[in-house]
Amino acid sequence: MKRKIQVIVAALTLVFMLPLTVSPSSATPAMASPYMGEDAIGAFNMDTDTPVVLEKMALTYNVSEFPENFSSETFPTEKSNLLVKYSLYNPTEAEATVSIAFPLKKGAYSRENISPSDYGFNLDSEIADTVTRHTYHESNRSFDQTDDLQRLQNDYMEHSLLNKDTQITKYSYKISGVDTEAYPEAHFSFTMRSELSDRRIIVDASGKISYRDDVCTLSGKISSLDDGTVDIYVFGDPLIVRPSFKYFEDQFLNDDAQVEGKAESVSITSVDFLEFVYSNYDADREISEIDWYNIIINQIYAYNPRMAPLEELFGYDSLSENYVLSWYCADIPFAPGERIEFEVSMPIVPGADIETDPYIYEYYFADCMEITRADGYIIDVAINTDFYLIDYIDPVKELTDLEGITKTKTGYKISLDHVDDQTFLFLSLCEVENPEQDLSGANATLVSIFLIIIGIIIGILTLPFVVLSRIIFGIIDLFELLYQWICTLF
Repeated sequence: MKRKIQVIVAALTLVFMLPLTVSPSSATPAMASPYMGEDAIGAFNMDTDTPVVLEKMALTYNVSEFPENFSSETFPTEKSNLLVKYSLYNPTEAEATVSIAFPLKKGAYSRENISPSDYGFNLDSEIADTVTRHTYHESNRSFDQTDDLQRLQNDYMEHSLLNKDTQITKYSYKISGVDTEAYPEAHFSFTMRSELSDRRIIVDASGKISYRDDVCTLSGKISSLDDGTVDIYVFGDPLIVRPSFKYFEDQFLNDDAQVEGKAESVSITSVDFLEFVYSNYDADREISEIDWYNIIINQIYAYNPRMAPLEELFGYDSLSENYVLSWYCADIPFAPGERIEFEVSMPIVPGADIETDPYIYEYYFADCMEITRADGYIIDVAINTDFYLIDYIDPVKELTDLEGITKTKTGYKISLDHVDDQTFLFLSLCEVENPEQDLSGANATLVSIFLIIIGIIIGILTLPFVVLSRIIFGIIDLFELLYQWICTLF
């Protein structure tokens, strides 16, 4: 009877506590994650000491379509774009130059149907003579105004332990004794400890890398080696412990499939880092030699694995658009007192507020021109669209209403006359003037929170009864023991 009461009390307690264990997926309907879009980035001024000043900036948004959803296949065929026009003036009596760099940014949400041809760079309404430059850019990292611009250099970049004059160490091993006729898929592997130094290791062999604890293993197909030789390039301190080779029947590297073989140390030599970089230079990539060097040195030290195959450093994938950021660059000369306008155009990708019906699409622009603003500097914003302007944020006053908006035949117009040296502009558009708030997700979340609170209250209220039942059952157990002891006396 006592055990039955315990089971009943435990069951009631579990029922009352159920709201505490409700799965969010069962309480909340499936919702798409908010889409952040990509900031439109203006041009950069590479020479902040120029006497040229910026008198005016004009932004023209052309938005005729919204994405049906957020995949590359459904991005609007008639792409939305942004034109940014800079009006520059040389107020001095001397000649001057402004060096402009404009990133052809694709960002984390890369779309295959956006290409360099979607970007433009005009000077006084004529196509500008530009030079295409390239920098290393991690594929999983969003564009960063500071880090990415710092990688655009006209000279050889340096790392704390690596520069163009550095000597790197090359270890050459020759593999032999493996029966590749019996095992045509035979693989070699060697392991090295992943050290906490700046040392990097590049292996001239096609293979793959794996990590377990602090041990790094590289493996490769023996038949793919050139004359059976494995070259290991070490950047930083020379190796203290030499690699330990093993040989296997295939790429799975199972311990019970090891085969006979040996690796003989052929040579240890020093190699100029500059020679190493340019020995793999590929002119067909249309990357300048200086940019090639800077891409490689950034990749070596930005790349997470401390050991990698050579093909991952110089291979097509590593130097594809996923890892290489392109820039349009131009030097604009100014005569004394001359005024020049240059314009950049770019595709724009909106974010979306998915808690409205229909969605509100959000557009961001970051002005990166670090150049002196002239007295009376203004920004004119034109929005050419058939959609409704829902909101915009004035970058200085931080207004979040439609104050200062002028309705035009083609859309809207905003004039900002109090902006600082750098501007971040936000505006949002929608198919309807007054979109309704979609509270389905919010309501589900509130229900979940309510159930959890109720569960906590019930749990607290039932806790004394659970404790009391434990005390009562303990007293009953004590009387049972006392009764049994008394019975033994008689």
